[in-house]
Amino acid sequence: MKKIQWKRVLAIAFILVLVAVFWVYRYNLREENFVASLRSRLQQATFAMQQQGLQVKALTDSKKLSFINIDSLQLTYPSLVFRNKKLIFWSDYRFMPGYDLLSGNYTFRLLSLRSGKYVIHRQKILQNDTEIEIFLLLPLYKKYEIDNQYLVSGLNTDLIPNRFAIRINGEVSSLDRNITAIDNTFLFSVFLDTAEPYHPVTLPIVFGFCLLLTASFWVNREIKNLNRKRLYEWASLFLLAYLALLRWFMIEFNLPYNLVESDLFDSKFYASSRLNPSLGDLCLNLMALFVWIFHGLQYFFRSKICYFLINQQDFTKTLLCIFLILLSFLPAYSPFWLIESLYNDARFQIPLDITQNLDFSGFRLIALFSLVLVFSIQFMWQHLIMLVVLQLLPKSVLRWFALGIGTFLLLLLPFIFENLSYNILVINILYLAVLFFFKLPTSLYRFRYLTSLYLFSGALVGAGIGAYSIFVMEQQKLTRAKQQSGLQLLAENDDEGEFLLQQAMQDIMADNFLQVKLGSLFPSLSLVELKIRQVHLRNVYFDKYNLSIQFFDNEGNPIKNSFPEENYATFVENYGRPAYKTDYENLYFSSKYVGESVIKQYVGFIKIDKNKENV
Repeated sequence: MKKIQWKRVLAIAFILVLVAVFWVYRYNLREENFVASLRSRLQQATFAMQQQGLQVKALTDSKKLSFINIDSLQLTYPSLVFRNKKLIFWSDYRFMPGYDLLSGNYTFRLLSLRSGKYVIHRQKILQNDTEIEIFLLLPLYKKYEIDNQYLVSGLNTDLIPNRFAIRINGEVSSLDRNITAIDNTFLFSVFLDTAEPYHPVTLPIVFGFCLLLTASFWVNREIKNLNRKRLYEWASLFLLAYLALLRWFMIEFNLPYNLVESDLFDSKFYASSRLNPSLGDLCLNLMALFVWIFHGLQYFFRSKICYFLINQQDFTKTLLCIFLILLSFLPAYSPFWLIESLYNDARFQIPLDITQNLDFSGFRLIALFSLVLVFSIQFMWQHLIMLVVLQLLPKSVLRWFALGIGTFLLLLLPFIFENLSYNILVINILYLAVLFFFKLPTSLYRFRYLTSLYLFSGALVGAGIGAYSIFVMEQQKLTRAKQQSGLQLLAENDDEGEFLLQQAMQDIMADNFLQVKLGSLFPSLSLVELKIRQVHLRNVYFDKYNLSIQFFDNEGNPIKNSFPEENYATFVENYGRPAYKTDYENLYFSSKYVGESVIKQYVGFIKIDKNKENV
């Protein structure tokens, strides 16, 4: 019989090795598959750009191109229209490259800037002596000098998933790494970055995973042998060690995501901790915990530990029961902690209330299944605790005394841990009291009326804690939404505006034309101001601000007085206070209330050197 079992184990191991070899071979082809997939997505995107360009072109031909009419097209890609090299229309104010960067005789090409890399599509229209050019932009990569919640550098994840680290090269590759547009125009070549691979799937890792799976058969046999020898404690520890080792190996080597690229195991959608790097890993951890607690529930009362505790004095057993009752808040709080994690650590909202939405996606099903596991773990954990208490304290007086002291200590926990809720503690205490009064845990092993009452009460408590947890999370979500709405009405910094204004200030400071004009004996301030407004501050993002420019000489006297301040020192004193300072040098933000409105203003101090004099 043993020989037959080992033959089965070896056969299963051999099959797993074959599967591992297949997956390794498949991984070796991953770069080629990625390039082919990216090429297909780029061709689809460039085809869509062509179609969008034709829509804009149709409006231009019919002379109906306007900001109002263009809204009906719902443009996907930022579009710019130039008439005789002058900008007449734009659909996105956040990024507007100049004509000198876009000009050329091409249909598609790659544009590399310090702010990122873009695929540009160009269409041309000739109307008598008028030349109209339409440019559409597809971002591949965006780079900001700072990153915050509004400005995030990175790849265009609609084209290139975050799990790949790539290098984009504008030169033709001798290998099959070239990406082309829909008309087969070369755009760029791409390579997966092997210096820091995202998926270190190697043959030893896969073999190690197969070894652990094969070892599970041996572990199962050894646990049965230990239980047969009544070594229940060692069997439980052996199972715990194996499950912990298995989960550590899977998390450390990013399995099964490296074998099956599922979004459920992708940390960009959910990541709460090192132990739970994805929603799938969270579910697997809960399953492992469920298996271990279920095993312990089956064999604990046969173990030597249980017999040892039963033979202790009443005082020792009472103290132990008080500790167990105090410990019961952990399973009672586990559904709340899980729901809180699903709300706060997921990239997008996973609807847990099935009464509001009946669309069950993969993420939602796994989240709900994880909740079921947590409720089951909660029930088994508290069932085990209550059985131990009933077994150790057969006298009713001692049981209720332990429950009273444990309840008192439980009610003190919110004073120690501020995040604990009295409501969940009260539900848990009432549940324990019902279990004590009716001795419901003893009815589970033989089905009778109390058994159904026990299961129903456990399900009711779990549902109550779950509903309360969802209610609390929804209230917190509503509060955050109100706070964000309130902040929009109050004075708050414009992060994107600050970034663009700081770039404009640097360009103004480095402009040789402005240095020459302001350093001359009779500076032409109107020409300088026109250059600043039309060149450096041309971004339509600044249209929502009223722009004013003030000039001071090297002694601080105003050259052109458009502000009430008499000199530069007074100007700095009023607008350059430390409390107004932003993250950028020489850029300050202040606000004031006018009636029920908030007036925001930015003041930037720009020093232009010419002949060792400051203007």
